[in-house]
Order: sequence, then C-alpha cells, then structure tokens
Amino acid sequence: MLTALFFGSIGTLIETSELQRQAYNRAFSRAGLDWYWNVATYCQLLRQVGGKARLKRYADGQIDNATLDQVHRLKESYFKEMLAGGEDARPGVREIIHAAQQKGLLIYWVTTTSQSNIDGVLQALIGQLQRDDFDRIYTAQDVTAPKPDPAIYRQALMDSGYSPDQILVIEDTQENAEAARAAGLRTLLFSGEYALSDDSHSLHHLSAELLD
Repeated sequence: MLTALFFGSIGTLIETSELQRQAYNRAFSRAGLDWYWNVATYCQLLRQVGGKARLKRYADGQIDNATLDQVHRLKESYFKEMLAGGEDARPGVREIIHAAQQKGLLIYWVTTTSQSNIDGVLQALIGQLQRDDFDRIYTAQDVTAPKPDPAIYRQALMDSGYSPDQILVIEDTQENAEAARAAGLRTLLFSGEYALSDDSHSLHHLSAELLD
C-alpha cells in the first residue's frame, strides 16, 4: 500500500532546464568567460547530476576554484531572478499532490539543491503550490554526498518510518532516478524537456489511481 510520495529534484515540479541554461550563459558572460552552452550541449551536460559538479566537469581545470564558485553563485542568482516572474507547475503535479493529500500520504521533496533554489521555485509557484504542501523538504544542507549518491534517499526513507515498498519516488532524470533506486525505492521517471530518456511517464494516470 502506498503511504508516501517523494518528489525528487526541482525539475519534477517545474520545467527548469532552459532557465538554468540561460542562467549559466549569463554567468559565463558576467565572469568574462567565452563559454556558451547551446541546447544540445546542455542536454548532454545534464547527465552530470548537480549544477556545481556539472560546471566543474565542464571547466576541466580551465578555471580555479574561486572563479568556479563565483560563476556558480552568479548562475544561482540569475536563475532565481528569472524564476521571480513565475512559472507553471509541470502537467499533473498539482493534481497528484492534491490526490496524495486527500489520501493522507506523506509528501517529501527530496532534493540536494541549494536552499536558494528551493526558495526560488516556491516563489515561482505562488498560487499553485506552497511550502506547506510538503511534510518535509530536503536540501544540500541535509547530506554530505549529493545525488547521484543515494544518501539523501536513505535519509528520507529512515525519516519516513515506512518500508521501501510503501514509497513512490518521482524523479526528472535517469541519473537522479538511479539514486532513488539505489536506496531500494520504487521510482517513476517524469523526465524534463532536456533529459535524455526514452522511459518517461505522465503523472495524470497516477493521480487518477490515487483518487480512485
């Protein structure tokens, strides 16, 4: 019996990929770098989980750690700025959260992103979703090893008090989904627009099942 629903990365709630790509490119320009990530490049880079890890892998030693940190801070700032204009929740998200609430399910948001990104997404979704819709929200501060390490999912599993077969995880990329599966959790892949996957699912049928 399903008793808990875990949303994973911020991309499970809103479509973030294009906004983040633009934020990276603005950060590169501001930092005086001649880098530019087009859509095809960014789709490939998404295979690396975590924005800062993605940036470090791409840099491949071309810039020092101080510059890398500066670029990542700029990217976070630009991303939050763009989110302030508001975004629509991804199709089916509001319906499944409402259905889960009606059924009394525990709802966690299990990310390893920054608190700034969490705040930005919640600001963008004002009038659609709110912080109180989640029984708990995890961020990068809650774990020393971010996804794709399964540590954050193991922590959430332990905190829930439920067994793995009572939980369903929703994730936005294959790499993030593997983190949940490595923790022994059943996972539904709800791919973002730029995720390279042929195994994505809709949330509409799942919300209908919960409402039955």
